[in-house]
Amino acid sequence: MAIATGRHLAPGAVFLLVLCLARVEAFLQPPATPVIPHALTDAQELEQCTNFGAVATMPGSRTSSFSRMYMVSLRDKFFAAVDEELKTQFPPGQGDISRVRAFVESCKAGTVPPSAPTDLPYFQPSEEYVPGLTAKPWHDPYSFEWVRGLEEATPIIQEELRQALGQGQDPQDFRADSNVMTVMGAGWTALRLQRLGLWNEDVCARFPRTLSVLASLPIPFAVRGVMFARQAPETGVQAHSDGRNFILTMHLGLRIPKEEGACWIRVGGERRSWQEGKALVIDTTFEHETGNGSTEDRYVLIVDFWHPDLSVEERAALRSFYDLRNRFEGRGGGTEGGKVPPQGSERGEKGKEGGVLAGLAALFGGRGQ
Repeated sequence: MAIATGRHLAPGAVFLLVLCLARVEAFLQPPATPVIPHALTDAQELEQCTNFGAVATMPGSRTSSFSRMYMVSLRDKFFAAVDEELKTQFPPGQGDISRVRAFVESCKAGTVPPSAPTDLPYFQPSEEYVPGLTAKPWHDPYSFEWVRGLEEATPIIQEELRQALGQGQDPQDFRADSNVMTVMGAGWTALRLQRLGLWNEDVCARFPRTLSVLASLPIPFAVRGVMFARQAPETGVQAHSDGRNFILTMHLGLRIPKEEGACWIRVGGERRSWQEGKALVIDTTFEHETGNGSTEDRYVLIVDFWHPDLSVEERAALRSFYDLRNRFEGRGGGTEGGKVPPQGSERGEKGKEGGVLAGLAALFGGRGQ
């Protein structure tokens, strides 16, 4: 070795050696809240959990065996923490979460379980699959008690959005989520109130009346997102699946171009159009795509919520899984019960990204966040 013989190391080799030693130090002395890399992008349409099972076999990976071993070790620590958390929260006889345990196993394996109905037209589940849930591309919005109340509050939300847009928050504050993954296209951007169970304190402060509306309704917020989504003129989102069958998505039309048929969303084999003040509820595990052929921006409010077939215990177990993931990624835990945070509360999270290994996210084979 160059070090043993006294030969000098090239600057690049020194850098690599320091990097490896830093990784070893981080591994031997883990932080109080362990960190794993977050996914590459936070597209709501692609928000899926890191595919921990694909660490060592990710196609195109050029990482060293040391890096892979390091990542696999972190993955194993994460799943060990999940197992311990579920055992603590749900001891024998304290709620049936067998379906969530099956979900954890498929996440760990990184494969779609055999029980998933992959022959269902347009249905494209991922390893993040909870068995036994109703699978259909479109749901009746009014089967959810809170939808009518949200529709009735549309003028309040529209006015607050109009004021925000008038203050120059578009397009600067609407974030493009396709910097790495191109399926969303440059025309889809979002202003996020909540992401992965974490409420963005800064954004929420700009929409106090919208937050009050959301807090007043019994919405079972899931650990994916609540946001204002913009689709620019003459753009669209490519056909794709989000893969998580245990989350449904509500779109509330806020500002929809008047040109008939110009703005549309296809889920499964059916295409529909948004209407201002009306909700659509979809299962984005089914292949879906959008288009805006008009000359105006389209705005909708998106709310992700738990599939109604999940029990209270299963929802709590899934939230624990993703709260743990947030902590491993350096984001902190989610708001208790998925509730809207009180305005100005210190419990509101800013959803900071990353952790010390954020730049190595690709090694986990994760989908977009």
